[in-house]
Amino acid sequence: MALSVSIVGAIRGEGEAWTRGAVARALEEACGSPVKLTSVARCDVAVVYPYLFDTLPFGRVRDDVILGLPKRLRLFDDPVEWALRRRGLPKGSQILFVSHENLDAPQWWAWKRWILSTQHPRLTFWPHALDPLGFRFPYWWCYVRWPRLKNTNSYDRYGRLYELETLLSPLRKPSSRVVRENRGVLLAQRLTFPRDGLMSTLQKRWTIDYVSKWQGKKIDLLQKYAAAVVTENSVGYGYETEKLPDAWVAGCIPIGYVPAPFCSFNAKLFGDETESYTAYEEPLLLEPPDIGSLILYLAKLSA
Repeated sequence: MALSVSIVGAIRGEGEAWTRGAVARALEEACGSPVKLTSVARCDVAVVYPYLFDTLPFGRVRDDVILGLPKRLRLFDDPVEWALRRRGLPKGSQILFVSHENLDAPQWWAWKRWILSTQHPRLTFWPHALDPLGFRFPYWWCYVRWPRLKNTNSYDRYGRLYELETLLSPLRKPSSRVVRENRGVLLAQRLTFPRDGLMSTLQKRWTIDYVSKWQGKKIDLLQKYAAAVVTENSVGYGYETEKLPDAWVAGCIPIGYVPAPFCSFNAKLFGDETESYTAYEEPLLLEPPDIGSLILYLAKLSA
């Protein structure tokens, strides 16, 4: 029997494409049956992303008012569960919270306070040491080719899924047949803090092109450069996105990375940028990520 799932408040991966993603495939492994998308009123599991209230006005102030008030001032103990019940969420259905946002960044503090006040299972960047009720699910896990998870999404905007062997190996030195510019590149829609400040430091060592828009696959553009600026837009506990693995799989030396507390990546790769060629000697990951633990965590949703 299929597991009925409703996707609520997502701006990425919504619809049928979500069913081919890593979370959906892990859910299928956990419950031993396929995932079927349905409405909130008919679901076994409501998967909630932190854009639930984005149809309402006033931006993040809206989230602060709905979620961030002390419990004694709220109209409801759990505003998210109340909103889902209003949509017909059946009693007994589970809520799984998933965030690819940095919940330690100020604009997401309301969601942080809410999730930490609940017992709902959640996939965030936080490690078990900080959030024993949750599971650490870095965003870049969505783009790994997991041998245990069949038929997962392709990573279309990048060009391919990550092979674990590549992440667990040092970079290959470019061959004489591969032409790369001996310069770095920063791919970002906006050059804002902290990237703007780090750029001035990095440019003492590298000539760096800033590219805000491009056509074609991201990997094809990255492979034209020797290095890539992989600075995150904010720092949080365990927060790491696809930026560094994207550069690594493309064969670029990662520069400008500021490791977060509880970072998964090899610490020897970061520090003095004059020693960035350590990437040809050290792997990005010292041990493989454990998708089996995610499957065991999600099994409680179908118990």
